[in-house]
Amino acid sequence: MATRKPLRVSATIELVTLAVLLTNMATLNAHTVAATTGPVHGFAWLYGVIATWRDARSTGRRVLLAAIPGIGGLLALRSLDGADAEDRGPVRAEGASRPQDFVP
Repeated sequence: MATRKPLRVSATIELVTLAVLLTNMATLNAHTVAATTGPVHGFAWLYGVIATWRDARSTGRRVLLAAIPGIGGLLALRSLDGADAEDRGPVRAEGASRPQDFVP
């Protein structure tokens, strides 16, 4: 399984900065907040799309999920982690040698 900590961090930053931008727009509408948070949000989004695209388990669907602003990185992470879980297969009981001895 590949380590996806940088993708996880960028997805979290993307979501938090989107929340800050939307809250700012609904309340203060301060230019300074938008000018500092907007580029951080954009960079985190772009990093998430590129990191998903470069992942060994990347598919076109996962890259499209990552391209959804705000929650795309988290959706792509969920999809990538699910692919890793499917690849591991069923857990074998200790000493199991036959298919019927697998633990569900």
